[in-house]
Amino acid sequence: MVTRFKKCLRFVAGKVEDHTNALHLKTSEHIYDIEFSKKRKRLFICADSTLLFGYDEKFSTFIPANTGVPLVKPTRVHELKNGLLIVYIDEKGVYSIDAANNLHSLIRETGIDGSKKGIQLNVCFYEDSCNSFWIAMPGMGLYEYGFSESKLPFLKNHITIKDGIQSDNLLSLANDRQNRIWVATNAGLDILQKNDSGKWDVFNYASAQDLGIIKSDYGKLITDKEARMPTTG
Repeated sequence: MVTRFKKCLRFVAGKVEDHTNALHLKTSEHIYDIEFSKKRKRLFICADSTLLFGYDEKFSTFIPANTGVPLVKPTRVHELKNGLLIVYIDEKGVYSIDAANNLHSLIRETGIDGSKKGIQLNVCFYEDSCNSFWIAMPGMGLYEYGFSESKLPFLKNHITIKDGIQSDNLLSLANDRQNRIWVATNAGLDILQKNDSGKWDVFNYASAQDLGIIKSDYGKLITDKEARMPTTG
């Protein structure tokens, strides 16, 4: 796990190991995200104004094979079931890293141009049980994507406050065993459920006032081992 206090910790046999020094951090930049790549058997960490990768005591700067240049200020990293690593690069947009470690821009395919949004640290990536990939972009709502055989994303749906969600500032996503998507926003909790025509219906489950919480109280939506109703934590 990583913390906002620039710590990289590992839990082994009930003990906590501090692996922060292995990152060799050189800047005052925060650690923004961490992902374990099952395909590559490596950790990827958005830290030190770049993307680090490695394991245990061996971390180094990730350099794409096709560019030869380190990534500058990635804030989110997520591995998809198809093996792609999806990265959000601050003030640029969404990129992918393929199996050959080549970096590709997905700005055109996703329709999300980060250069027009300024610094954004609350971008959310999520892949549901039906293999749809979701991006929640602060102030822009929720984007649902599918993937072609060439592993390029294509937009399936763009859901905003105009479609019924309580806010375009989304904080976390989860899906349950009924394949509903639960959405936490700074205004409350919503549910997306597909109707008979295959389109998403939006239900406002609860407002922030109903839940007795404020934006800063939100953590992350999760489901239990039976994929039942998510909780925040």
